[in-house]
Amino acid sequence: MNSLLISYSMVCLSSLICVLMGCKLLHPKQPLYVTLCYLGFIAFFLGKIYELSRILLNLDLYNTFELGFLGIIGALSFWISANFSLKHKIILKTNKKTKTICLMIFLLVSFLYLLIINNTVNTLERVIDFIIVLYAASNVYYSARHLLLMKQDKTGLLENLKMYNALSIAFSVCIVFLTISFSYSMNNLLIILSVLLSITLLLMMISLKEGGKEWK
Repeated sequence: MNSLLISYSMVCLSSLICVLMGCKLLHPKQPLYVTLCYLGFIAFFLGKIYELSRILLNLDLYNTFELGFLGIIGALSFWISANFSLKHKIILKTNKKTKTICLMIFLLVSFLYLLIINNTVNTLERVIDFIIVLYAASNVYYSARHLLLMKQDKTGLLENLKMYNALSIAFSVCIVFLTISFSYSMNNLLIILSVLLSITLLLMMISLKEGGKEWK
C-alpha cells in the first residue's frame, strides 16, 4: 500500500466520522454558523472520497484537472461564510492593531505558496495550489480575527468557538503544507500531515458540537 493511498484513506475515514458525528447539526433549529460549518465537513468528505476513488482506480490526481480539490475549496468557503454569518449576531469593532495582525497572518500563510513553486510542478497544479492557499489564508484570517476579538464579544459566542477557531487555523496550515508535500513528493511528510489533519478534523467536529450546545 503506497503512501498516497494510506494518506487519503486516513483523511477520508476521519472526515466520514466527522460527517456521521455531526449529522444532527443540519436540524433547522441549529444556529446558522454551526450548520454552515457542518456543510464544510460534508464538502471536504465528498472531495476526499472522490480523490480516494481515483487513487484506487489508478487515475492521476495532479497532472490533469480533477474535481477533488473542490472539496477543500468548498469546505473553506463554507467556513469563511460561517464567519460572515456571525455579523448578524455579534457587533465587533475591528481596530487597526487587530487588522494588522490578521493581515500579517494572512500574508505569512500565503507566503508558503512560494515554497510550492518549483520546476517539477506543472502550471495547472500551480494554479490549483495557489487557489487552495488563498482560501486557506482567508480562513486563517477570519479565525484569527475571532480569537483576537473574543474579549469584545458580550454574547459569549466567540468564547464558545475559541477551540474551534484555533483548530480551523491548524487545519488550514496543514492543508497548505500538504500541497507542499505533494509538490516535492515528500511521502513521509505526507503521512505525518495526514495524521495531524485527521486528528484536527475530529477535534474540530467535537468542539463545534460542544460550542453549538452552548449557543442554545
